[in-house]
Amino acid sequence: WMQSDAPMGKLKFYPKKRELELFLPAATEPLFNEVAESRLNSLANALKSETRVIMQR
Repeated sequence: WMQSDAPMGKLKFYPKKRELELFLPAATEPLFNEVAESRLNSLANALKSETRVIMQR
């Protein structure tokens, strides 16, 4: 389904803003489910930050 050379997501942390951003290509949207969101939120809690998920088209 996904090829090895397909673009992957990108994770950025902005410590001053306390913001964790996850950029995902549109093709990976079906893979981002409750479990993935929960893990992202857990990481954000550990970093004392807010999350933002951006689906790239």
